[in-house]
Amino acid sequence: MSPDRNQLPVLSRQLESMSHRAELFQAREQEEQDWFRAVLDSLRCTHEVISTGTDPRSRRQDFVVEVSDSGGLTMKQAGLPVPVDDDYLEHVFLTMGISLAPGQWLILDPRMAKWAIEESLWGLELERALDGGRSGLTEADTPVPGSMSSWSRKRDLVTANLIAEELLEHKASA
Repeated sequence: MSPDRNQLPVLSRQLESMSHRAELFQAREQEEQDWFRAVLDSLRCTHEVISTGTDPRSRRQDFVVEVSDSGGLTMKQAGLPVPVDDDYLEHVFLTMGISLAPGQWLILDPRMAKWAIEESLWGLELERALDGGRSGLTEADTPVPGSMSSWSRKRDLVTANLIAEELLEHKASA
């Protein structure tokens, strides 16, 4: 059995767990209802891809969350890391009652990827405001020497957000 197919029992348990909670989340706030649908769609899509034997690497346009051996989450697009704050994704999955297993990966619903990206962009802007603008960008929004990490992180997040929007448009028209 391939390593990807080894995830099927875990995904099946997670999907079953979500189906038992469906009614509970119908009475929750709209944001949590949206999270529920996005997590459920992510689990279903991943299960379908693995079940059909499709090579997940052939789905390069999708956003993927990978769980490290230590349990840390990394969001990727086209095999490259997207610098999102993993706390947000962890919070969403835990709120839904889903514990991701070390070594597990999920194809993220584009809405969920977009929310994680927007949350990280908001965090960068808050950081910048609290820093009084000293966090790597000047008043003219040009990089300050020695602080390219903040600048490049914002650039990478904005690019990823555009890709997520494109995926959402494609999904809506399909």
